[in-house]
Amino acid sequence: MPVACSIGCHSLSLSDHSDVAQVNLAVYVQQRNIEKVHWAMRSLKQAMKWDEDTFGLEYDLSEFNIVAVSCAALLPLVCDSTFILRRLATRV
Repeated sequence: MPVACSIGCHSLSLSDHSDVAQVNLAVYVQQRNIEKVHWAMRSLKQAMKWDEDTFGLEYDLSEFNIVAVSCAALLPLVCDSTFILRRLATRV
């Protein structure tokens, strides 16, 4: 399926406390929002660290992707390791 959005990505690898499990993180956004992707990645890393510290859980995925876009054409791309966030446009 062709997509009419220009998408950018910020990715990195994260290891758990025991350095046994490693997960590749990626946040995909439209190019016009690329300056916001670093905040999203930092928030994701903090949330994953909190889960690990609070519940003692190790990562069960090797990949974790977030797609945060406002174009609905990307919604059918959902799979196990991808979360799609769609911003709803509202008019005032």
